[in-house]
Amino acid sequence: MNDLHVVKHSDDEIRNAMQLAILVLVSITCLLLIIGVVMVYSAVSPSAIRYGSFEKAHTQLIYGLLAVCVVVAFALVPFRWYRTKIMALGFFILALFLQALVFIPALSVSVGGNTNWVNLKFFSLQPSEFLKLGLIMAISYIFFRHPLEKNKKKRFGYAGAATIVALGVLLVGTGDMGTALVFFAFLVGMFVLGGVSIPRKYMIPGFGLAGIGVVLLLLIGNSRIERIKLWKENFFSTPRTMQPTQVDYSLWAFGSGGIGGTGLGSGVEKWPGSMAEAQTDFIFAVIGEELGLFGSLIVVLAFVTFGWSCMHIVRYHPDNFARYLVSGIGLWIVVQAVFNMLVVTGLLPVFGVTLPFISQGGSSLLANAMAVGVVMACALSPRGVKESLVAHIPGLLKK
Repeated sequence: MNDLHVVKHSDDEIRNAMQLAILVLVSITCLLLIIGVVMVYSAVSPSAIRYGSFEKAHTQLIYGLLAVCVVVAFALVPFRWYRTKIMALGFFILALFLQALVFIPALSVSVGGNTNWVNLKFFSLQPSEFLKLGLIMAISYIFFRHPLEKNKKKRFGYAGAATIVALGVLLVGTGDMGTALVFFAFLVGMFVLGGVSIPRKYMIPGFGLAGIGVVLLLLIGNSRIERIKLWKENFFSTPRTMQPTQVDYSLWAFGSGGIGGTGLGSGVEKWPGSMAEAQTDFIFAVIGEELGLFGSLIVVLAFVTFGWSCMHIVRYHPDNFARYLVSGIGLWIVVQAVFNMLVVTGLLPVFGVTLPFISQGGSSLLANAMAVGVVMACALSPRGVKESLVAHIPGLLKK
């Protein structure tokens, strides 16, 4: 990612690479959206049958259709607009402002022990989802405007300041450990890909403060310590039949699903009184039970392919800002998906992160759609890509 190591490609190579990445990205996004809507309908069916309403599932379908429109809208925004200070830093500041609203008791909403929702009378949203994209845009702009080999101190200072401000609001204001871990993971990835090296004299104090922050977060709520204890117990033992945990039900779901699954809609662990958050954080377990190992691998491969398409754009795109931006978005989506799957399978403690594009939730889905639209705008920006796609689409549709 460092400017000194950019490999130059011909216009034809760039155009072909962007076209391939766009087609793959569109296909994978549509696949994940369809899986998400179908599995949300399946996951909420027990409560829908009990109360006679599929309103939550219908809402997810509407969000899915809206997400498609959002992808198209953000993809059609000229790439040069994203590269401006007003757009890149403005989106970050707006997202930061929304995140700050959780400090206002009249607006903040607590879900699952985390105050990470804002009620704006007519609708509710989770600002941290949009802050992820905003932070990626801001860091990408800083890396682009202040290249490493030209001004190390300025680049590190601005990027560090933006990161500290965003994470400070997120951690202190909401105490959302899961979202904080996702932020930390993709930010570290961006810094590594961006070639940022932290001076040694700052590393010990930095890691020390980070360690203190983690300890404080664990001590804020007893539930986090309990989750870690339960994770240790579950990791070295079989699921408990007496007072089973959320992860125990999840593992039973995967076990009963087997290779081919029990069939769409026929899962039993999602029923009330069993696995909590089946339609959100633990929807991957519903997939494992009803679609089996085959369905689970399709989802895993979809996210792997999503990451590949982003890295393919990064490899061939001639613009450094686009490279930083797409790499950050790819890291965010893939890292969050990996974290969710590791939690659901009991390999990590339960800390509450959604499965991108699939879990129920409008804020998450729309933020993911915005991210895909931005990646599409980046891929469409090189010379000749848009024109070539327009020329080839009729032929593809006929086939």
